Amino acid sequence: MQEIKIRHGELDDALAIQQLYTHPDLYICTCQFPYPSVTMWKKRLLEFSEQNIPNFVATIDDQVVGHLALIIDNHPRRRHVVSFGIGVGAEYSGKGVGKLLIKTAIDYAFNWLAATRLELEVYSDNERGLHLYKKLGFEVEGVRRKAAFRDGKYCDVVMMSMLRTIE
Repeated sequence: MQEIKIRHGELDDALAIQQLYTHPDLYICTCQFPYPSVTMWKKRLLEFSEQNIPNFVATIDDQVVGHLALIIDNHPRRRHVVSFGIGVGAEYSGKGVGKLLIKTAIDYAFNWLAATRLELEVYSDNERGLHLYKKLGFEVEGVRRKAAFRDGKYCDVVMMSMLRTIE
């Protein structure tokens, strides 16, 4: 497999990111709606830039194969909490793209944003995602029953986190 490179997501990546999220195997595992528009992704990437929201793309041979955005809690008493949303192209799932994006998120959150808590939500039936998150050190905190609506039915969401103490 070719080398996976991580870089900051740019406005010019909107079409490539939109194409990632059009695949049913990807959007079914996220809170994204099917059939996202390029316009929506351009707007979102512009907002990320304007609000200093870190977002990263994974590339192989300059082709975008994954995307991750960090969400920094703005509440003054929760600024130490960061979460993220991630999407990996269906044909690249299980090939290390998600792992590298998440490792980048962990480094950025803990070493550059002074976060002490990195949290995520994952659908309870996303076995591949659950396995990866646990492998990288995230711990299950609980299950939010019927917390999301997807593909015509309600589904459970697993809450996970990773904590870091700053010395």
